[in-house]
Amino acid sequence: MQHRFLPIDFLRSVAIFGVIVTHVYSYNLTNPTNYFIWNYLHFVVVAFVFCSGFVMTAKYKHFFIDMTKTLVWYRKRFIRLLVPFYIYLFTHYTLWFLFPHFFSGLGLEKSSTFLLQSLLLIGGVNLNWLPLLFIQLAFLFPLFTLLVRKRNLVICYLAFAILVTLFFTIQTSTAYSYYRFVMWIPWSLILLTAMYFYSKEKEKINSKKYVLLIAASFAIFIILFMLFQTLHRSLTLIDHKYPPDFYYLSYATCMTLLVYSFSKIRILEKSLISKIYVFISQQAYPLFFIHYIVSDNMLQIKKSLAFLSSPITQTVFVLIISISISYLIQKAKALIFSSNG
Repeated sequence: MQHRFLPIDFLRSVAIFGVIVTHVYSYNLTNPTNYFIWNYLHFVVVAFVFCSGFVMTAKYKHFFIDMTKTLVWYRKRFIRLLVPFYIYLFTHYTLWFLFPHFFSGLGLEKSSTFLLQSLLLIGGVNLNWLPLLFIQLAFLFPLFTLLVRKRNLVICYLAFAILVTLFFTIQTSTAYSYYRFVMWIPWSLILLTAMYFYSKEKEKINSKKYVLLIAASFAIFIILFMLFQTLHRSLTLIDHKYPPDFYYLSYATCMTLLVYSFSKIRILEKSLISKIYVFISQQAYPLFFIHYIVSDNMLQIKKSLAFLSSPITQTVFVLIISISISYLIQKAKALIFSSNG
């Protein structure tokens, strides 16, 4: 059985939970409390990228020894990232067409252009930016494993990525239309951070270094917060996410490292607790798409069900139904494979 990194599993399970909460609360921004929860949970994508980079480094740091193995890895990785998204797209469209009273499409459009852009990840449905990001980072990962071995090259790349991210931080508006093509640059800083953390975990990184990194990230965020407040720039995190700038990245990195540090407490290693969050972690990527369909259904039926008026109830509904569907899919797949084997 493959060894699991329980702190990473815990962090990824927190991240998918945060995704569900932010998406539910985005339809309930009716008071300052809901807005605060929605805004400050936006660190979760950084947590996803950090987990992905950490696990890929653990598995494949010494894997890319020739072009053939690298190309095979690319093929498998891209299939793993694209197939769940294509299944989601087909399923959501089908449910929308067959049951329009229970599904609104939630961002889907009845347009061949929209569908083509969605499939190619160049536009269309908004949530396909995440599969595109992971494909971009997967493409970079083998290159980064080579760069890390040559410190001068990785330092040059870091300087480039930091300067570009600084540009996104300084400019007063982000050209949303082209963010898909450049977002990999600032996000790659998180990928490199995860690779660094894996190498330090093997050396049993000193807890003081965690505190220092968390404090530095938080300090950058507070400085930018006060500066943007003075300049009357938006303080809403999502406005700094496409592509991410240092205002978003510093806060999200701070929160990611805080949760990662918290995940190391011994009680979370208990068998029953770990089984729950390990399962959620394993299903995090499919859950990202499943919960979107469940959210669509929830938004439709809540109009006639009073008990779904609260965002807390909506979150519990979406979370339980999404995890249950994921569990049933896993059981069905296991049954099919066992019958074929």
